[in-house]
Amino acid sequence: MVTAMPDTLTAVKPSPSTTARSRTGPLVVAAGGDELLHILRAARTLAPAFGGRVHLLSVLEPLPVAVLESEPILVPPSFEEERHAERVQSLEALLREVAGPDSGWQLEVVHGDPASTVTDRARALEAGLLLMGIGRHRPIDRLLASETTLRIIRRASCPVLAVAGELATLPRNIVVATDFGAESALAARAALALAAPRAALHLVHVWEPANSANASLLALEQRYLSGLGARLARFREVLDVPADFAVTDHVLEGKTVPQILAFAEAQGADLIVAGRHGLGRLARLFVGSVTTSLLRGASCAVLVTPEPGFAELDAIQRRLTGTSETMAHEEWPRQLTEFAQRNRGRRTILEVDDPEIGAQIQETGYALVGATYDPRDARVELMLGSPEGGTPHLTRGITHVDAVAVSSGADGKDLGLRIKHGDGQTILTFTPTA
Repeated sequence: MVTAMPDTLTAVKPSPSTTARSRTGPLVVAAGGDELLHILRAARTLAPAFGGRVHLLSVLEPLPVAVLESEPILVPPSFEEERHAERVQSLEALLREVAGPDSGWQLEVVHGDPASTVTDRARALEAGLLLMGIGRHRPIDRLLASETTLRIIRRASCPVLAVAGELATLPRNIVVATDFGAESALAARAALALAAPRAALHLVHVWEPANSANASLLALEQRYLSGLGARLARFREVLDVPADFAVTDHVLEGKTVPQILAFAEAQGADLIVAGRHGLGRLARLFVGSVTTSLLRGASCAVLVTPEPGFAELDAIQRRLTGTSETMAHEEWPRQLTEFAQRNRGRRTILEVDDPEIGAQIQETGYALVGATYDPRDARVELMLGSPEGGTPHLTRGITHVDAVAVSSGADGKDLGLRIKHGDGQTILTFTPTA
């Protein structure tokens, strides 16, 4: 069932930022399988977005070693050399046909495991995008996670575009699957770099009701629905969409993947966009994620972006929700250092909230000088000093830290820092004039 809020057409202000449409490395094309011709044609379509820098990579899998009467039969080196030469020759002919004799595209043929070789080379080349066929494989291949496309997506350090059929033009009708997380926002930004001018961008959120008569649960669902408009609006603001794009919001009810696939089909979409969420090795083998299911069911191209680094995740999450919180202590040094750099010199209010004695203001009016985390004694230190400068007047040490959270306003300016420890918390905020 498709329901909920009406679609809204949004006029988006132009953004001075060009980050979303910039590319650092070349377009790396994983050339293999029966889909090679339309992959190369897709590369021809996308090449201008990368300044014509295209690196065609073909991987020859090592031939199996036969064993006869307990003695291995080794493949002669000359045979492998012939395979390599034949692959190079056939790809050079295809390149001349598709891209022309003076395209300047680079061609590389190597031996190895396709998934690991492609992702390792793409990382070494600092690829801006990895292009490949979407691939269709047997159920047993899926169970054993041997689908090359999926294996590459799970390992890739750059966005991966898996194409199904022809991609004769840049994407004009794009579906962005969003759960309002930073991953989906960064995926949408990556799609903007590939989109045609005046493209249509559909922001699609799918939710599944509990179908319960419980009054408390119904109230929670109603509160969730009533807040979706504001969350979608904030999501749009984070994307920095070009002014000539048409952006529409859609809220669908039901199972996530079937709803997104049906919506994309109904809209005639030529691209579905999703962010890759972190999964452990076991989960990648046995759990069908939304991204995996979209890739297996889509009839159009699918763009999947990797998990963002902490700095990106922190910045986007604060803009999306107003708060970025982490319980990963290995990230606290960077989070605290960047918070201090952004806010150094602002006047502060330091408050300790203890369940036994309540909230008490400890210091007020001092300027923020620094914030650090020392993993050796699991201690956060806040350094405060005179607003006029000089050496710090005091250092506040906090032990037994459980979580660190930074809160920001809609304008992206930090509102404060919250450090959870035991049953209490220490809160650093800024005075209204800061």
